[in-house]
Amino acid sequence: MKNKSKRNEYKDRAMFENDIALMVSNAERFNGPLNQISEIARELQSRAQALLDKRAGDIETMECVIKMDVAGF
Repeated sequence: MKNKSKRNEYKDRAMFENDIALMVSNAERFNGPLNQISEIARELQSRAQALLDKRAGDIETMECVIKMDVAGF
């Protein structure tokens, strides 16, 4: 996720949220839902969601700019 972010591969909030959900799913699948790693993954998801919600307006603006750039405006 860090590398995807550095390469500007996230084009919208949903792409980032999907990767976070995948991280949690993988942590639970390979370590069990009660494992400490799974608990940390869920906490990271919760914190990320809170930050995304807090910055929702800024994110929406950036998504619009990205879409305009892709469309060639």
